[in-house]
Amino acid sequence: MLCGRLEAEGVPAFVVHAFHVGNKWMISVALGGAKVQVPSEYAGDARRIEELCRRGEFRTLLEAEIGDLDDVRCPKCGAREHSKRRPLPRAALAIMVSLLCGVVCPPLGWVYFCDKCGWSFMAPPRPGALRKWLFVGTVIAAFLVAMLMLFSWIHTAFGCPDGAPCYALRAI
Repeated sequence: MLCGRLEAEGVPAFVVHAFHVGNKWMISVALGGAKVQVPSEYAGDARRIEELCRRGEFRTLLEAEIGDLDDVRCPKCGAREHSKRRPLPRAALAIMVSLLCGVVCPPLGWVYFCDKCGWSFMAPPRPGALRKWLFVGTVIAAFLVAMLMLFSWIHTAFGCPDGAPCYALRAI
């Protein structure tokens, strides 16, 4: 997003190591993540534009141009300032599935806590029920993989019914 903002302001920019996040997302932070680079003669302009982005200057410009940005708001007081965390049962289920299958399965949904009034709430679902079906499909696939691993372990541990190792060729 910063690269797009820099280019919109006339500063040539490009993203390096962008595929670290997609290919090795579990260690992408350790690898340094994606980086935006600009030519050295544009460094001052790029830092100024980055600071404006961090302060939210372009956000107010965007809101003035297109209106409300559909941010999560507290249903009690209407504030946008909040913190969030994952619901405990969903997080526990995701950890259990991840440990059983060796596939990282992130939990869905957030619990929001309003910084102004202290109210806790779940955000209304955004359009696109596909996310929910992808999650359900991932859980089912993870369960099936876990069952296959369990059956494979049982088969390897106890061998074939006639006592011969299952991987050995049998004489006819």
